[in-house]
Amino acid sequence: MRDFRVEGRYLHRLGDILGLVLCGTLANCDDFTEIADYGSDNLGFLQTEPGFSFPSGIPSEDTLDRVLRYLSSEPLEESFKDCLQDITLQGKHLRIDGKELRATVPSGRKHALVQMGNLWVDEVG
Repeated sequence: MRDFRVEGRYLHRLGDILGLVLCGTLANCDDFTEIADYGSDNLGFLQTEPGFSFPSGIPSEDTLDRVLRYLSSEPLEESFKDCLQDITLQGKHLRIDGKELRATVPSGRKHALVQMGNLWVDEVG
C-alpha cells in the first residue's frame, strides 16, 4: 500500500499504524483512544511478535484518526481480498457483526467515517 503522506513530514510508518489499528480492533478496542492505550500497554509484544517497529513510539489517537480519515479504502480492500482469496465459506456457519467508531463521527453527520464489519467462521477459526 502506498503512503499518501509527504516523505519526511511524519514520525510513524504507515504499516505500523495500520498494524496497530488492526491489532487494537482485534483486541476489542472501540475507538482511537483505546487503540493508542492498547499500543502503549503492548508495545513489546507489537515489536516482537508481528514485527512492527514504532521507532517514534506509539502514535497518538489524533494521528490514528488523521491517517485513517485520509486513507483510501480501495487498496486496503484489494489487499484484504487477496488474503481471503483461497478461503471458501460455502456450507459454513457465519457470524457477522458491525460497528462504527465513535471518535470518527464528523460534526453534523449521523454516521462515523470508520465503519467495521466483523465476520467469524467457526470452522476456520
